[in-house]
Amino acid sequence: MIDYYDKSLIVELFEHIFSIALTRRMNPKALEHLISNSRIANDLEKGDSSFLNDCYKPKLIEDLFKAKLTKEEWESHYDICLWVSMMYVSLLFKYKKSFEYLFLYISIEEMHDKFYLYHEMDITQLYSYFEMKVNKKTLLSSLMKKHHYSSSSLSVASGISVNTIEKYCKSDEALYRASYENIYMLSHLLHVKSNIFARQLILADEITKYRNDYDNMIEKLGLFFACYYDRNIAKEKFEYDKSTQRYRSAKINDLFLLVIKNINELPEKSPIDYNTILVLVMNEVNIEKEELAYFKRIIVISENEAYDLDKNSKKPISNDVRETSVVLLEKDN
Repeated sequence: MIDYYDKSLIVELFEHIFSIALTRRMNPKALEHLISNSRIANDLEKGDSSFLNDCYKPKLIEDLFKAKLTKEEWESHYDICLWVSMMYVSLLFKYKKSFEYLFLYISIEEMHDKFYLYHEMDITQLYSYFEMKVNKKTLLSSLMKKHHYSSSSLSVASGISVNTIEKYCKSDEALYRASYENIYMLSHLLHVKSNIFARQLILADEITKYRNDYDNMIEKLGLFFACYYDRNIAKEKFEYDKSTQRYRSAKINDLFLLVIKNINELPEKSPIDYNTILVLVMNEVNIEKEELAYFKRIIVISENEAYDLDKNSKKPISNDVRETSVVLLEKDN
């Protein structure tokens, strides 16, 4: 959990970053990209500020700029940069949105311009301005405009129907409820981290909540990675069925999917097992097909790959896919 003292250190850290960038006359868009993809942003967006203790501050900043700092750069301080830092850190913690999201609606260049209008006002004035911009244009519409996509061109590139794209463009709430496969495709095509599509970032206290509901989390992760492995599974639109305690296909009534994390947790053998895709979420792929041959299909999910025992084929799980699975946890929060 990030406490109040950490927040003041984070403001100070970003004040240094913005000041150095201003001294270097760095392109604001390039700076947004650097910050959004930095270790600093990635950790903060997970509610982790431990890097403040683990790393010497100049090293953190040099790692971000990928260059040694000169004395002039390190000693540079500007009131405008302190204010800009305070505003972004305040927005981050108030709205729990990623840096990419914040920069999309108020760019660094625009934030600098707002200094002269807002720096002597109450911060709630900036909050109102931010909310006005968010309400004026939906997230997907903003991203599509930035990357020059129309609904039809994004549909062709992503495989998502035009109607669905337009639904997401009309409502952020519809986008937040998008399938995990669609989130992955959109983040890939629009060159953003998938956590931009989270209703709110998952902070430390929320992660603890999910640890208390670990089995539920495992089931959702298993379903997500099975859909990632095979698009045909995603097309079945599995929904949880309390009567069978499995996921049931919305298209084929007698097709099921069962997620477990340990062979010992297998339920007693049942006739519906023959129509069930079994998904094992395990640390290693170390199961023999013969032990579970009565299932329709068996997919094993390990840390680094999804493996189909029946087809003897596998698909690596990249960092981007893991990030998308984090958004999955947020969706039912």
